[in-house]
Amino acid sequence: MSATIRAISILALGLGASCVGSLNNDPYLPGTARVEGRISAGIAAADAWVVVLGHPELVAAIGADGRFTIEGVPTGEVELAASTGLGQAAREQLLVLRDVENRVELTPVAGASAEGLAILEGQSFSRRVEVRIAGLPTRVLASSSGHFTLGSLPPGCFTLWADHVTHRQGEAELCLVAGETSSVDLQLAAQPDAATDAALCSPCQDSSACASGWCFAHLEEEESEQVCSTGCAEDADCPPGYRCEEDELDPGSGACLPHEVSCSARANFGAPCDASELCGLSESDGVCLEGRCTFECDSDLDCPDDTRCGEQGEPDHTLCL
Repeated sequence: MSATIRAISILALGLGASCVGSLNNDPYLPGTARVEGRISAGIAAADAWVVVLGHPELVAAIGADGRFTIEGVPTGEVELAASTGLGQAAREQLLVLRDVENRVELTPVAGASAEGLAILEGQSFSRRVEVRIAGLPTRVLASSSGHFTLGSLPPGCFTLWADHVTHRQGEAELCLVAGETSSVDLQLAAQPDAATDAALCSPCQDSSACASGWCFAHLEEEESEQVCSTGCAEDADCPPGYRCEEDELDPGSGACLPHEVSCSARANFGAPCDASELCGLSESDGVCLEGRCTFECDSDLDCPDDTRCGEQGEPDHTLCL
């Protein structure tokens, strides 16, 4: 009798272990898996992408042959969105299972487009405004007039964001329809504590060193310096002492720079000197006056705070004093 009971117990344990093993291999258990697929059109541009909606970190490039692979996709029902970069896009729901091959074929339709204006409060230009769609790996810089266009987008409703270093984020809801263009404007409110003036004239090697995101090559006479600046469309967009100088590489937009003097000359104002070439980029840039650096000016607005623009020496030779 005892032998019979022992045999039944061993059999039960064996069955239990078998059940546990099958549960661990259950494809419906929570976890992650790989998803492989292709765009049925079979071709894609170099900037084509596919993303798991709700998981913007789960994004993959689509190859020129239309194929893609996404690792670490959570099991369960997910939705993929894709852009071919060639005027087409797709959305597809998929049940992702563990420990199995998850394959999907996306059928593209005519992509949607979004266009509009990104408007910075208090400024007549919109340089360096980045416009993006929440959850999608697509973004663009608005033009200096604030215009932007995003194309080859999947249909559906999304949140559109606009970002600029000196303004609060702009946001708008947008519903996209396949093959159609939707219009929306984004308003970015000014931040009272934004240090726009402090960003001007700081030395820089590249744009990452500038709060404005813009490192500008400033030329005075035949000498040059690289300094941080902010965008502008006219002189009124710049603080006192600065003018809007046109960007030769981007006609129609400009940078706020000191008026007819270098940033080096402004930075050296009041410093001890025994020669004018020590005050700016060149002898004609800064001026050494009575042992202190200064620079030429047209009006009091060109000069630092608590100073004035006055004649010194020869007529019509005005300096900041």
